[in-house]
Amino acid sequence: MDVSRLNAVMETLRRQLSETERKPGPGTQRASTPGASNAARSSRQSLSQLRERVLTRMASIDPADPQHKSRSRRIFIESVLAWEFGEQLLSDRGLDELVEQVQAAMSGSPEIDLQLSELLAPGSPHNNR
Repeated sequence: MDVSRLNAVMETLRRQLSETERKPGPGTQRASTPGASNAARSSRQSLSQLRERVLTRMASIDPADPQHKSRSRRIFIESVLAWEFGEQLLSDRGLDELVEQVQAAMSGSPEIDLQLSELLAPGSPHNNR
C-alpha cells in the first residue's frame, strides 16, 4: 500500500469519524472519546502491521466475487478505523452505519474514490506481499 495514498484516505476517515462523533444518530453510541482515541494511537500497530492485516483479510475475498470492491473497501475502512481509534470500535453497534457513511464520503470525492480503488484493486502493486 502506498503510504501517501493511505494518508489521504486516513484523513478522510478521521474527518468522517469526527463528524459522526459530533452528531450521533438515534440508537447509536459514540464510537470513541478523545481520550480513547489518544490511548488507541499510543498502543496501535505500525503501518506495516496494518498493511498486513488488511492484506490478510482481503485475501479471503474471491477476486471473481461481484462484491469484491465493496468488501475490500469495507475491510480496509474497518481495519483503518480500528487501527486509528482502537479495536473496541469493531464491537460498537454503530459501526455498520459509520462504515457506510465513510464509504459514501469517500465515493463522493472522485479523487479519493479513484485512489482507494487503485489501492485496493486485485493485482495492484500495492497489494503484493
